[in-house]
Amino acid sequence: MTVSEAPRSPAPDWTDPWYGAVLDRSTPLRWRPWLSRLSHLRRLRQAGFRFQFVPPAYVWARRSDVQVKCRALQGFDFGHLFELFCRHTYGTRFDGQVVVDVGISNGDSSLYFAVSGAQRVIGLEPFPDSFRLAVENVKANALEGVVHPIHAALAGSSGRASLRVSSRHPNANALQPTDTRSEAGPDFDDTVEIPTVTLDDLVAQESLERIDFLKLDCEGAEYEILAGLTPAVAARIGRIRLEFHRGLQDLPAVLQRLGFRIVHVSSSGPYGLLEATRSAPV
Repeated sequence: MTVSEAPRSPAPDWTDPWYGAVLDRSTPLRWRPWLSRLSHLRRLRQAGFRFQFVPPAYVWARRSDVQVKCRALQGFDFGHLFELFCRHTYGTRFDGQVVVDVGISNGDSSLYFAVSGAQRVIGLEPFPDSFRLAVENVKANALEGVVHPIHAALAGSSGRASLRVSSRHPNANALQPTDTRSEAGPDFDDTVEIPTVTLDDLVAQESLERIDFLKLDCEGAEYEILAGLTPAVAARIGRIRLEFHRGLQDLPAVLQRLGFRIVHVSSSGPYGLLEATRSAPV
């Protein structure tokens, strides 16, 4: 199996005037999401993307190899697109790999893995509106044979659960919210019942003999997901890259007990990234 090592993200472009305004403490909080979107749009355009507004609230971001329908007025879709296609947060090539993509939002990450060579991508998204957008994006790119979106949240148990929803920040919806800020951050103002599945059950349902890359962006559910992971399924995973939302806690110890080697940790306060690899998965 080939496991691609994710390159470290480059430093922010401090010369970008919009990005500088986002970081400026004197900038009103209500302006920062808009300035962030402008900054990401500028840098995506530099990377070859072109944009088409779709009334009332969407934008098609198109490049020669991909097209992604994004929410123009809510959330962080442009930021995710920048992280994936410009900063290459998860790596650059996934040739022949089987990827499990947890938290696909509008499907942008699953599309990235597919156009970067993945053989198969299983993508999970619990929020119905985001899931419908992901399905539309997969079809628009004619990647139904590679990307399989599933309407469910990966969790510590299979069944049903209540998803906390932020109407202004749909990328931050969570089973276990870690932040209820009411200005620039997510304000959870609704709930929706959604299906949940454990990683062990997902492996069985999808007949996954191997997972070359597991991406976890699940807004706080990463702790219970890994705590419930059995050694038999863990042995099938080659590389994990996850976001953590309540500090590292015992994540490194859990992964090491399951046979992984921690290769990268970065954090800012309780939030951060962790990457782990296994040298010889089954």
